[in-house]
Amino acid sequence: MMIASRLHARRALLMLLFLGLPGHPARAMPADAEIPSPEVQRAQQDAAKGRFAAAKELLNSILASPLTRPKDRAEAGAELARIEWRIDGQPDTARERLQRLIPESKKKVQPLLLLSRMERSLQRFDAARAAARQAQGAAETKDERDASSVSLARALVEKEVLLARTAKPGASDERARRRLAEALDLLAPIVHDEPGLLDASQVQLQAALLLDDGHHALEAWRSYYTASGAADSTLLAGPRAVLGELLPRWAGPAASRADREALVKALADSRFFTEAVLVAKDPRTPDAARVADIPWVKDLILYEAYARALLDITDLYYRDVAQGKADAMAWKKDLTEKTEALWKSLSWPNGVPPFDKTLLDGHPDNGLGDRFGTMIDCGKTGGVLNLHMGHRVVDEKRTAEQYGRRAFIRFVALDAIVSNGYETWMWDGHGAHGGWGSVGLIVQVRPAYAEGALREWQELTDADRRAKADARMAEETLRDVDRAAKDPYAYLPGLALRLRRQGLQSILDDLKAKGMSGGLLRAGFVAAADRAVIESSIFAHEGRHAIDAEFETHFFGLFLGGGLNSSAALEFRAKLSEIAFAPVPRLAFGGILNENIGGPTPHGQANLKLMKGLVAWMDAHHAEIDGLDPKKPLLTQLDRLTDDQLRASARSLDPMAGPQN
Repeated sequence: MMIASRLHARRALLMLLFLGLPGHPARAMPADAEIPSPEVQRAQQDAAKGRFAAAKELLNSILASPLTRPKDRAEAGAELARIEWRIDGQPDTARERLQRLIPESKKKVQPLLLLSRMERSLQRFDAARAAARQAQGAAETKDERDASSVSLARALVEKEVLLARTAKPGASDERARRRLAEALDLLAPIVHDEPGLLDASQVQLQAALLLDDGHHALEAWRSYYTASGAADSTLLAGPRAVLGELLPRWAGPAASRADREALVKALADSRFFTEAVLVAKDPRTPDAARVADIPWVKDLILYEAYARALLDITDLYYRDVAQGKADAMAWKKDLTEKTEALWKSLSWPNGVPPFDKTLLDGHPDNGLGDRFGTMIDCGKTGGVLNLHMGHRVVDEKRTAEQYGRRAFIRFVALDAIVSNGYETWMWDGHGAHGGWGSVGLIVQVRPAYAEGALREWQELTDADRRAKADARMAEETLRDVDRAAKDPYAYLPGLALRLRRQGLQSILDDLKAKGMSGGLLRAGFVAAADRAVIESSIFAHEGRHAIDAEFETHFFGLFLGGGLNSSAALEFRAKLSEIAFAPVPRLAFGGILNENIGGPTPHGQANLKLMKGLVAWMDAHHAEIDGLDPKKPLLTQLDRLTDDQLRASARSLDPMAGPQN
């Protein structure tokens, strides 16, 4: 991240991309292996890195080979269909491929869910519902049943939302209400039993509002904002109180004008803009209780349409980027013109002020930010001009202190994300930009974190999920031997999974030792795991960038060794702090042990330097590491270090830490 720039280059804090070796097949794959073959993984990684032509070539060769396992054939076919739809813009081709693939697949749920998602994006809701119902019928595990239920619920609700936001009466007819009721029946048990799942919570909120069900609407809102620091947000405290008082007695079309206005405002202030518009434009509302003619509500309706328009043009632009034919300047011009048109259309107490040309520069304080919490940055990430746009739900002051040095920082968490950059779009759910920072400012993309701790709880405590994760970890650990033999600093997915499991298990064991059980144990684990990741990846890492900005002149020259440029050097020392100041150091490796080790980006170069430093430290201290075999590749044994040893190894590489013992 370039300290001198107005905004640091984005970093993918959650690099949860496809695990596997980007290279050669290692050993023969067991027929019943849980994870895809190295060839399939390599194709998936090519796609994750934007090398779509290479990915398609490899996927086609996998599908053409008579030696391909059925599981790999299904995986390769689904990935090729996804590329044909998302990247090539050929949904008919993708549909035909999936329809051929699904009948012969042993595991049908994932390709069916992909088909349902594609049909939903095309507003072919009948087809989307049919595919999701098929997935329900094919589901074998709780994960698959829940995913199929959420997919079906979205297909049931989205059409009614599109109608209702334009005040069309179809959303309130009897058939629509039956669909909404079915969706609510599917979602309510999931949201109640596992609060914190974003998609399930938001779709339930929409269905409940359209059904005038205040009880389930409130439960959904609370579930959506239960994790990742939002529960204590001062920005959300006002809406939380209003909704807690108003929704239990919500009367739908019989509600007073004052209650309707209060509900619309609370939803908008908590960044549920579409949901606020649904309530504001409800066609069943008597004339005396209508609020859509209030100036600030008119502004809200304009803003919600503007955000949808930006999403649409940006997704199309990202597809052009992926195809290598994007006109970045034309896209930015369109983005700017739409933003200026909105600005001029809003109501202003003293007339329309001059358009704020810095609105797209990533500053949290601007004319739209004051009204809607808007934060927009249109800049380059990884060489691609792209958009990061969301809305503040947390905004607080923090002090970063490391090695006796401190910097004051502002921490902003964004939700209601319009775009999280081209790479997040390209990764398509397998990774996300987790945040970024500039001097004195740290920005977190809350949805990239919000479900993490809940998913980890499920993996630790649900027998089926844990068994599946154990099998994957064991298979990747076996493959790590071949990977490390080829490259002593390679990305080792098995090691990454073991470190993560060890860190999470330590949190769970500590809470159990304190006597926690049941719902209290679950809540305690989610809070502790959530806090551990945010403290390391956000406050320790980005805090170090802020400290380096304060002390750059004195320390800058100490980090330009090893062939690192300034950006990579800054990332290297931020990663050292990420480990050294982590509450649970094993969990700090999520953004370090990944497939970009040694890549050309600042993160890739910093990660490689860190791997080399850790291996050298292990070699120098091998007698102190319990169970270490110095004859085996050292990096494969990194998880034998204690938490204190992990912290000590990071500090030993950091001149700012001072002399090390």
